[in-house]
Amino acid sequence: GDGPAPGVLGEAASGPERAVALLRHLADAYRSLSLFQCQEAIDAFERLPQAHFKSGWVLSQVGRAHYEMVRYSDALRAFK
Repeated sequence: GDGPAPGVLGEAASGPERAVALLRHLADAYRSLSLFQCQEAIDAFERLPQAHFKSGWVLSQVGRAHYEMVRYSDALRAFK
């Protein structure tokens, strides 16, 4: 995607609250992927702040989701 929507993790929250919100969001997205709800997982990962979305782990999960949906060119783009 073009990047996540701002405010997903609640910028007004304190540091620990934001960390918990980030981990919960990552866990929810990963759970969707593990249940092969691939588009839902991609949508959730794309709502992350850009710095987190561009991490190697998140991009590899996005690539895996595209791969599972037989969107190989999108998977390759995520893995690059």
